[in-house]
Amino acid sequence: QHGNLKPGYGGDPNQNHMGPELGFGWTVADALNSEDREVKQQILLIKIAWGGKSLAVDYRPPSSGGQVGPYYRTMIDTIMQTLTELEELFPEYTSIDEFELAGFVWHQGWNDGCNQTMAAEYEYNLAN
Repeated sequence: QHGNLKPGYGGDPNQNHMGPELGFGWTVADALNSEDREVKQQILLIKIAWGGKSLAVDYRPPSSGGQVGPYYRTMIDTIMQTLTELEELFPEYTSIDEFELAGFVWHQGWNDGCNQTMAAEYEYNLAN
């Protein structure tokens, strides 16, 4: 799904779900596009979410060692695919060839806290 960020956008079809991306997106836009800025910056949020997953296993990054998590690979593939389709997905975007990846936000539930080993390596995995 792609489009303008507004309440009720995203999640399951015909449901009024929203996540932290709504307030986050509005806050980032307000910070980057104050009234005194002549040129407004366009912001793209790529939300990737699957419930019930862990950082230690499902999203395990290569830099943490061990087996790379399958959802980590899918997440990276999805981001890269989206970036190759910017012009098609967002024809109103004015700087297709000049985008900058400027941040990564991790919002996760509690799955890593259910296992002592996973909880102990959480900070290390998150930093990687």
